[in-house]
Amino acid sequence: MNKFRFNKAKIVADIIFWLITAFVVWSYRVMTDKIYVNEYVIMLICMMFVWLLLSLVTGRYKKEYGRYSFVKRVCRLMVTTLVFALLSAFFVIKYTHNNCTHTMAGDVFFWAIVIVGILCFIYEFVSSAYRYAQDIDNEPQSYSPSREPQTLCVEKETLSESEYNGLLHGIKENIGEDGLNFLKQNVDLTVNTTKCLSTSSLFNFQSLRVNRYDTIVNLMPLNTIRGINKLFCTANSKLPDNGRFFCCFTPQEIIKKEIFSRYPRVINRLVYAAYFLYRRVFPRMFFSRRLYFDFTKGKKRVFSKTEILGRLYYCGFAVDEVFEFGRMVGVLSHRVKQPEPQSPRKIYGVMIRLPRIGKDYNIVYVYKMRTMHPYAEYIQQYVYEKKGLQEGGKFADDERITTIGKFLRKYWLDELPMLFNVIRGDMKLIGVRPLSRQYFSIYPEEVQLLRTRFLPGMFPPFYVDMPKTKDEIFASEKRYLEQYAAHPVKTDFKYFFLILRNIFFRKARSH
Repeated sequence: MNKFRFNKAKIVADIIFWLITAFVVWSYRVMTDKIYVNEYVIMLICMMFVWLLLSLVTGRYKKEYGRYSFVKRVCRLMVTTLVFALLSAFFVIKYTHNNCTHTMAGDVFFWAIVIVGILCFIYEFVSSAYRYAQDIDNEPQSYSPSREPQTLCVEKETLSESEYNGLLHGIKENIGEDGLNFLKQNVDLTVNTTKCLSTSSLFNFQSLRVNRYDTIVNLMPLNTIRGINKLFCTANSKLPDNGRFFCCFTPQEIIKKEIFSRYPRVINRLVYAAYFLYRRVFPRMFFSRRLYFDFTKGKKRVFSKTEILGRLYYCGFAVDEVFEFGRMVGVLSHRVKQPEPQSPRKIYGVMIRLPRIGKDYNIVYVYKMRTMHPYAEYIQQYVYEKKGLQEGGKFADDERITTIGKFLRKYWLDELPMLFNVIRGDMKLIGVRPLSRQYFSIYPEEVQLLRTRFLPGMFPPFYVDMPKTKDEIFASEKRYLEQYAAHPVKTDFKYFFLILRNIFFRKARSH
């Protein structure tokens, strides 16, 4: 049997909260009721001891081990507060009835309970948030970079007519007629090697036999699932090479349109801002992530389309088709590789660290302000294949960039953290930008070799020549690098002032 241990920090905190409350009440009563001020102080001290006793009885002071729940702690606090309020009300009524010459002010009891209750709730919130933030549920899970070729372990057989009709009916009930038609056109639903599920449970995926199915369809919206990456990685491990996986979700973009159309102007922006803060920011912040999941159990989560596609690539899939039906978006993908190493602390903060190719082909981790949706970096190749490059060498109509991100890029705010790389010596002030592997791969080999001879820079020659096509970008960088190889200081000095001129007088901007 576990030995009962006291949470001494919480006991001390409660005593401090009652002393604060006593001081507040004393200050108020000194000004309004000087005659009985000492009686109020004595009464508050008695109330404090009653509160401490009730907290002990309700288990608030029991030190917790193992599974930790903010909701459970708040429930204990509410029970303690409710019982304390009832006892206080009883005391006020009885004391008033028996003492006609002096009526104890009921507002003293009321405000004492309110102040202590609020302070205790704040303590529970902050302490729980801190403990959650320090707690790691699982160790990072790594996968081998490759695996032996995998094929189906069963022969394909056609379903009976009754089985097929039952399957179609189930799909239609879950995702509607349009979703059913999409699956009928893109997935072979007539064979026994296609597995249709409608589950948020990871166990149901783990129970699948390896290589038993070449297609897995999950009709449960991802918005109701906690641990999406684990689910994707499990599906990856159960499929043979090039096995297909279907999932669906309601994207943030559709919810935004619904809110903006439902409410009047200005109000719709306020409503969406509150919704975004609660559904998108809180689940990803260091201090509030676990608290959010404690309250919501992972239900009604909100994702951008970019994030889901990025998660699929992160977990070893490549996207084949993206289809909108009603409020839902369906994604059909196929397995291409092992998942990336999974981290229990995926960072969604405003600061990001991106791996880029630097001098001598070494990887440089560049610091920037986040301007894209989470996991956007994993779908660069997908976006390039779908949309290509626009004028200036950027992706055309890049949906990965957030609304705030566009503002940050317009005014160069996203670039400021790269000063840290300059200070560390990973980069210099003027030079070609360090590129991701995907971008680097489209450069001619001659320019690749030149790029990797020198440190990358924070301000690129792009802002001197303002090239519009890929070939012009390659020529601009090659020209700078060749000049820098011959005259390093002179070249950077010249380019520095030309860049300043274009930024301040010709409005050159990062897009």
